[in-house]
Amino acid sequence: MYAGKNNCFNISGIDSLGDSITISGSGIMLDSIYGGQSSYGTFASKIDDSIVSQQFCWTPSCSQISSSPYLLSVELLDKNCNYASKTFLIYVDSLKDNTINATICKGSYYNFNGKQLDSAATYIDTVASGPCNVNSSIIETLNLSVDTPSASYFSANFCPNHDYNFNGKLLTTAGN
Repeated sequence: MYAGKNNCFNISGIDSLGDSITISGSGIMLDSIYGGQSSYGTFASKIDDSIVSQQFCWTPSCSQISSSPYLLSVELLDKNCNYASKTFLIYVDSLKDNTINATICKGSYYNFNGKQLDSAATYIDTVASGPCNVNSSIIETLNLSVDTPSASYFSANFCPNHDYNFNGKLLTTAGN
């Protein structure tokens, strides 16, 4: 995840016997005192029939950038008290510069941040100011190559009732 950016993903669970299940989460980025919502992230408990899905969202602050992961534990509990859990490791980093290598066919375009490009070149765009340092920018670089389609056309004459050898294939009628 990136600091200063809203990050969301869905977490789902299934009860193989069709029982209703509850999904809940815990972790330092969640505050259960406030019903699963805090300044850190959101993941509210939910009860549903045999399939349950809930969205986790978090916009980490710049002060939450860390080389150590944050832990998000998700628990599933069915009506018979059967229990399953999974812990997700969530790393928070600052936004990074990005390089894209792309190739298009001659006569087509590549959409680069709203610009239609058709020439081979290296393009650079400042996407946004870095949220954790107003003096830095996020740079996106596009290395664009253009390929020329290769095709050969030729015609040949041959007599009726005779075969024509085309790259090892015997042709007996005219055509494409």
